[in-house]
Amino acid sequence: MFDPLDLYEVAEANVEETLTFVESNSVGAPEYYENKIDDDSPIDILDLPSIRYAPENVVLCVLRLLRPNTQVNFHADTEGVVSIDSIRKQKEISENVMDEVINWYGPNARLNTVEKIFTKIPSNSLSKDTLLSYYTSVLKHFTDNKDIVKEVTLRISENCGRNAMPSTYREFQINNLKKIVKLFEPSLTNDNLGWKTWGSSLILSNILCDRIDENFLKSFNGKRILELGSGTGLVGISVASKLEEIGVLDEYEIYLTDLPEIVTNLEKNISINQLANRVVSDVLDWTNPESFVSNYGDTRFDVLLISDPIYSSKHPQWVVNMIDNFLSQDNHQARCYLQIPIRDKFANERENLKKLLVDKNFEVVKEMYSKGFDDWGEVKYYYRELKRKSD
Repeated sequence: MFDPLDLYEVAEANVEETLTFVESNSVGAPEYYENKIDDDSPIDILDLPSIRYAPENVVLCVLRLLRPNTQVNFHADTEGVVSIDSIRKQKEISENVMDEVINWYGPNARLNTVEKIFTKIPSNSLSKDTLLSYYTSVLKHFTDNKDIVKEVTLRISENCGRNAMPSTYREFQINNLKKIVKLFEPSLTNDNLGWKTWGSSLILSNILCDRIDENFLKSFNGKRILELGSGTGLVGISVASKLEEIGVLDEYEIYLTDLPEIVTNLEKNISINQLANRVVSDVLDWTNPESFVSNYGDTRFDVLLISDPIYSSKHPQWVVNMIDNFLSQDNHQARCYLQIPIRDKFANERENLKKLLVDKNFEVVKEMYSKGFDDWGEVKYYYRELKRKSD
């Protein structure tokens, strides 16, 4: 577990050493700022408000400016916010505080206007170590200011990667879909992998929504769709949203499923994307699917959607069992769309999955390899469209 207090000793040494070169004048920012040149170079550590001399509102404002922008497709959205006023509202900065920050930075020619402050600080190129040192020093110095403590704790969490981050919203722009899909992700407590959106689901959503159009639907008779291991629901929500965009969603039965601890958040994301009462979400335990069958009958599904289902040695067998149990026997129309990341650690499990699918008489209709992104960088993936073999 990451504990920001573990960083105090390093933070104190690093930042205090830097600050020994900074002198304060009695009115505003340190005199160091007066020598700053008005240029386009990135800000440095001394451009952040001094924890010794800056007013608390200035520190809080800069901490809020350092909030990451809303993520779109696993990248920070740098184009979604186009005005200073929208940045101010999004990051909860009042006009009075904004004026106070401008006055503080007045001697600094590079940061003496609201436009410079609101663009250069969020787009800073400071290293993670530098920011962590600054954040932990702020946390230590402003222990009595609840707003600063709350904000800097969030910055520390965000700076330490997805596993340490608090609950968050993400946005996804899917190929051939006008609607932006918005998903809520709880913090990843107890290593609950189903609370995070994975790169495989974005790739599969793009592939499916690229294909779904009126001509595709005319050649496809299936009306029952089941997603196995939906997680945050990106694939199923994207497909349902595309069908809604075309105007045929009401003709389909769509079921998004996962384990009990995942389904509550899945239901929330279905509601956020205005699909409540049009898409079903419920529990489907791959080791015990009887309750799902009892609730919804034993009619099989025309389409199965599966993304990133393998993270233990038991999963290949469970996945194949689910495909065999729930995919329609119609070998002309019924399809399983499967997207899997190529992780070195799970090479044996992927090979086992292939073998088990062959043993169960499934064949690959289409296969593609691609690259995409996740929270931890670039990942390679493969996509397979499966059907039952002809007798």
